[in-house]
Amino acid sequence: MPDSSAPRRPGWDEYFVNIARAVAERSDCRRRKVGAVLVDTGRRIVGTGYTGAPSGHPGCLEGACPRGLLSYDEVKEFSAYDSGPGRCISVHAEANALLYARRDLRDCTAYVTCQPCPTCAKLLAGAGLSRVIYPRDQADWHSPLVSLDLHDPDAVADPQRASSTT
Repeated sequence: MPDSSAPRRPGWDEYFVNIARAVAERSDCRRRKVGAVLVDTGRRIVGTGYTGAPSGHPGCLEGACPRGLLSYDEVKEFSAYDSGPGRCISVHAEANALLYARRDLRDCTAYVTCQPCPTCAKLLAGAGLSRVIYPRDQADWHSPLVSLDLHDPDAVADPQRASSTT
Protein backbone atom coordinates (compact mmCIF):
# COMPACT_ATOMS: atom_id res chain seq x y z
CA MET A 1 0.00 0.00 0.00
CA PRO A 2 1.41 3.45 -0.95
CA ASP A 3 2.49 5.75 1.86
CA SER A 4 -0.04 8.63 1.92
CA SER A 5 2.43 10.81 3.83
CA ALA A 6 5.00 10.62 1.02
CA PRO A 7 5.45 13.81 -1.01
CA ARG A 8 3.49 13.99 -4.24
CA ARG A 9 5.56 13.15 -7.29
CA PRO A 10 4.90 15.54 -10.20
CA GLY A 11 3.85 14.21 -13.59
CA TRP A 12 6.21 14.62 -16.54
CA ASP A 13 4.54 17.76 -17.92
CA GLU A 14 4.59 19.48 -14.53
CA TYR A 15 8.21 18.39 -14.02
CA PHE A 16 9.40 19.92 -17.30
CA VAL A 17 7.36 23.13 -16.86
CA ASN A 18 9.04 23.54 -13.47
CA ILE A 19 12.45 23.13 -15.13
CA ALA A 20 11.41 25.83 -17.65
CA ARG A 21 10.60 28.08 -14.68
CA ALA A 22 14.12 27.54 -13.32
CA VAL A 23 15.60 28.29 -16.77
CA ALA A 24 13.57 31.54 -16.87
CA GLU A 25 15.47 32.78 -13.83
CA ARG A 26 18.53 33.29 -16.11
CA SER A 27 16.63 35.89 -18.15
CA ASP A 28 17.86 39.46 -17.84
CA CYS A 29 14.59 40.91 -19.14
CA ARG A 30 13.10 43.46 -16.75
CA ARG A 31 9.57 42.87 -17.99
CA ARG A 32 9.05 39.21 -18.72
CA LYS A 33 11.20 36.27 -17.66
CA VAL A 34 10.34 33.32 -19.90
CA GLY A 35 12.01 29.93 -20.01
CA ALA A 36 11.72 27.05 -22.48
CA VAL A 37 12.81 23.42 -22.36
CA LEU A 38 12.83 21.11 -25.40
CA VAL A 39 12.28 17.44 -24.59
CA ASP A 40 12.52 14.42 -26.91
CA THR A 41 10.13 11.46 -26.97
CA GLY A 42 12.39 9.62 -24.51
CA ARG A 43 11.87 12.43 -21.95
CA ARG A 44 15.42 13.73 -22.35
CA ILE A 45 16.15 17.47 -22.41
CA VAL A 46 17.70 18.44 -25.75
CA GLY A 47 17.65 22.22 -25.41
CA THR A 48 16.85 25.13 -23.11
CA GLY A 49 16.45 28.84 -23.64
CA TYR A 50 15.36 32.02 -21.90
CA THR A 51 14.51 35.57 -22.96
CA GLY A 52 17.58 37.70 -23.35
CA ALA A 53 19.69 39.83 -25.64
CA PRO A 54 21.50 38.04 -28.46
CA SER A 55 24.60 36.21 -27.24
CA GLY A 56 27.50 38.60 -26.69
CA HIS A 57 25.29 41.72 -26.68
CA PRO A 58 24.46 43.87 -23.64
CA GLY A 59 21.03 43.14 -22.24
CA CYS A 60 18.22 44.69 -20.30
CA LEU A 61 20.04 44.73 -16.98
CA GLU A 62 22.85 46.77 -18.60
CA GLY A 63 20.26 49.28 -19.82
CA ALA A 64 20.54 48.26 -23.49
CA CYS A 65 16.86 47.50 -24.09
CA PRO A 66 14.64 50.50 -24.93
CA ARG A 67 11.55 48.66 -23.66
CA GLY A 68 13.22 47.81 -20.36
CA LEU A 69 13.99 51.49 -19.72
CA LEU A 70 10.35 52.56 -20.00
CA SER A 71 7.70 52.34 -17.28
CA TYR A 72 4.67 50.09 -17.57
CA ASP A 73 2.57 53.23 -18.09
CA GLU A 74 4.73 54.23 -21.07
CA VAL A 75 4.59 50.80 -22.72
CA LYS A 76 1.64 48.61 -21.90
CA GLU A 77 2.03 44.84 -21.61
CA PHE A 78 1.48 43.01 -24.92
CA SER A 79 2.12 46.15 -26.99
CA ALA A 80 4.27 45.79 -30.13
CA TYR A 81 7.73 44.75 -29.00
CA ASP A 82 9.64 44.76 -32.27
CA SER A 83 9.12 48.40 -33.28
CA GLY A 84 8.40 51.84 -31.88
CA PRO A 85 9.34 53.27 -28.49
CA GLY A 86 8.72 49.93 -26.78
CA ARG A 87 11.15 48.03 -29.00
CA CYS A 88 12.65 45.01 -27.25
CA ILE A 89 16.09 43.57 -28.03
CA SER A 90 15.46 40.13 -26.52
CA VAL A 91 15.45 36.84 -28.36
CA HIS A 92 12.45 34.86 -27.12
CA ALA A 93 13.04 31.80 -24.93
CA GLU A 94 11.62 29.41 -27.53
CA ALA A 95 13.90 30.79 -30.26
CA ASN A 96 16.95 30.56 -27.99
CA ALA A 97 16.08 26.95 -27.13
CA LEU A 98 15.88 26.13 -30.86
CA LEU A 99 19.16 27.93 -31.59
CA TYR A 100 21.07 25.93 -29.01
CA ALA A 101 19.34 22.53 -29.30
CA ARG A 102 21.78 19.70 -29.92
CA ARG A 103 19.83 17.21 -32.03
CA ASP A 104 16.91 16.46 -34.32
CA LEU A 105 13.77 18.02 -32.88
CA ARG A 106 11.14 16.01 -34.76
CA ASP A 107 8.24 15.16 -32.45
CA CYS A 108 9.86 16.86 -29.45
CA THR A 109 7.77 18.82 -26.96
CA ALA A 110 8.48 22.39 -25.85
CA TYR A 111 7.73 23.27 -22.24
CA VAL A 112 7.41 27.03 -21.83
CA THR A 113 6.53 29.23 -18.87
CA CYS A 114 3.85 31.09 -20.87
CA GLN A 115 1.84 30.84 -24.07
CA PRO A 116 4.12 31.22 -27.10
CA CYS A 117 3.63 34.19 -29.39
CA PRO A 118 2.50 33.32 -32.95
CA THR A 119 6.05 33.75 -34.31
CA CYS A 120 7.52 31.33 -31.76
CA ALA A 121 4.68 28.84 -32.36
CA LYS A 122 5.58 28.89 -36.08
CA LEU A 123 9.30 28.47 -35.32
CA LEU A 124 8.60 25.47 -33.07
CA ALA A 125 6.28 23.88 -35.64
CA GLY A 126 8.80 24.52 -38.42
CA ALA A 127 11.53 22.81 -36.40
CA GLY A 128 9.38 19.67 -36.26
CA LEU A 129 8.15 19.82 -32.67
CA SER A 130 4.77 18.22 -32.06
CA ARG A 131 3.39 20.22 -29.13
CA VAL A 132 3.95 23.00 -26.61
CA ILE A 133 2.95 22.70 -22.96
CA TYR A 134 2.57 25.83 -20.84
CA PRO A 135 0.63 26.98 -17.76
CA ARG A 136 -2.69 28.67 -18.44
CA ASP A 137 -1.66 31.38 -15.94
CA GLN A 138 2.07 32.14 -15.87
CA ALA A 139 1.91 33.67 -12.39
CA ASP A 140 0.11 30.70 -10.79
CA TRP A 141 2.33 27.67 -10.22
CA HIS A 142 -0.76 25.52 -9.70
CA SER A 143 -2.48 26.69 -12.89
CA PRO A 144 -3.69 23.93 -15.23
CA LEU A 145 -1.29 23.16 -18.07
CA VAL A 146 -2.33 23.74 -21.67
CA SER A 147 -1.22 21.69 -24.68
CA LEU A 148 -0.86 23.37 -28.08
CA ASP A 149 -0.87 20.89 -31.00
CA LEU A 150 1.81 22.06 -33.45
CA HIS A 151 0.41 19.78 -36.17
CA ASP A 152 -2.75 21.94 -36.22
CA PRO A 153 -2.14 24.90 -38.57
CA ASP A 154 -4.98 26.92 -36.99
CA ALA A 155 -3.50 26.54 -33.50
CA VAL A 156 -0.03 27.53 -34.76
CA ALA A 157 -1.42 30.63 -36.49
CA ASP A 158 -3.34 31.62 -33.34
CA PRO A 159 -2.03 30.05 -30.10
CA GLN A 160 -5.12 31.42 -28.31
CA ARG A 161 -6.96 28.44 -29.84
CA ALA A 162 -5.14 26.02 -27.56
CA SER A 163 -7.62 24.83 -25.01
CA SER A 164 -6.84 21.28 -24.03
CA THR A 165 -5.24 20.75 -20.67
CA THR A 166 -2.79 17.98 -19.96
